[in-house]
Amino acid sequence: AGAGVAIRDGFKVVDQFLKDAQHYYNSEAFGVDFSKPEIAAAEINKFIARKTHDKITNMVKDLDADTVMMLINYMYFRGKWEKPFDAKLTHKADFKVDQDTTVQVDMMKRTGRYDIYQDPVNQTTVMMVPYKGNTSMMIVLPDDGKMKELEESICRHHLKNWHDKLFRSSVDLFMPKFSISATSKLDGILKDMGMTDAFNDKADFSGMTEEVKVRVSRVLHQ
Repeated sequence: AGAGVAIRDGFKVVDQFLKDAQHYYNSEAFGVDFSKPEIAAAEINKFIARKTHDKITNMVKDLDADTVMMLINYMYFRGKWEKPFDAKLTHKADFKVDQDTTVQVDMMKRTGRYDIYQDPVNQTTVMMVPYKGNTSMMIVLPDDGKMKELEESICRHHLKNWHDKLFRSSVDLFMPKFSISATSKLDGILKDMGMTDAFNDKADFSGMTEEVKVRVSRVLHQ
């Protein structure tokens, strides 16, 4: 995990902001030419790739030529299962993506004792698959045909309730080998939560720069 501050060449930033970013977030500042968006994106992506040993690449795209600063935070997680799957048991099997889509995958298999909870109200089975250390993957498996209902209703209260009701049981676990990625624009979500001034002319970032009036143009989570 780490952070960085990409600053437009020639743009003046308050020294104390850079010191605080370095002290509290170990954030490295570097200059880029945002007036050339493609070149700037390439430089920022090179920075992230170098810091993550090429595990995160091409994260930044579609930069605005008027950008003066970009705050970057990145994290790469690689965990090992506390109870590893036996590769010899991995086999081809059908996996139901949704009610209309079934694909063939490399299906892993393991029998063991896991924390599990079956929620009859939300028609969902929840299980924790631990990594070495203190981190676990929470698997949420809706009953057949109930994926859409779960996607529309799930919230943090469900997660806490499920976690509190877990119990240890013997389980035959079948899980496909997979990789996931997603990109979310958080502008609208943050505004709905009440963070509005940062995106308009009322924004006060004088603690970061006194050169010009700046505001947040975009918040992206990938």
